[in-house]
Amino acid sequence: EVISAGCEPVAVFTLPKDSVSLRHSDYADLSWARGLNIPVHYVDNVNEYGDTLRNYEPDVIFCFGWSGMLLQETLEIPRLGCVGSHPAMLPRNRGRHPIIWAIALGMKETGLTFFRMTNRADDGPIVSQEKIPMATDETARGLYDKVKASDLMLMPPSTTIRSLAAERCKAIKRSREITGAYGQQVSDVIERVVAY
Repeated sequence: EVISAGCEPVAVFTLPKDSVSLRHSDYADLSWARGLNIPVHYVDNVNEYGDTLRNYEPDVIFCFGWSGMLLQETLEIPRLGCVGSHPAMLPRNRGRHPIIWAIALGMKETGLTFFRMTNRADDGPIVSQEKIPMATDETARGLYDKVKASDLMLMPPSTTIRSLAAERCKAIKRSREITGAYGQQVSDVIERVVAY
């Protein structure tokens, strides 16, 4: 999807397969990227690979499904920043297990948020958001599947990159108010992507 959207993925950083069963039940093997001549790096801590990341000269880093925090020096590597995803309508349900908390709290809806990462957990300007309705008998697996199938998750990465380039992001307010969604297109952005 990244390639078909006109982006140039320059590398993939992912967890080593042998450590995955301890951390992620939904691990996806990304070794297929090698078939597209995209280097794949298996790392436990991406912060230890700053020089390698810098050598790729990424415009943006997409961070999906990674539970570790990025150091400030890592966040400063890409020209347009690092984009994180969180299965909630930030600023609500920041932190770990937002899907479980949405169910436990009896929420009527949750969502998916893409945001420009800072050195604080699930904090930073919102790039885009999508609300996801919840059933009264919602299960964690069912809700997770809804998040994965959301329009926002399927949105071309170039839309997110263009939003960053145009600085069409809104800061997350400290209150419980949701600040808005942005995904408007802006042309002529160089798109070199590192995904991890």
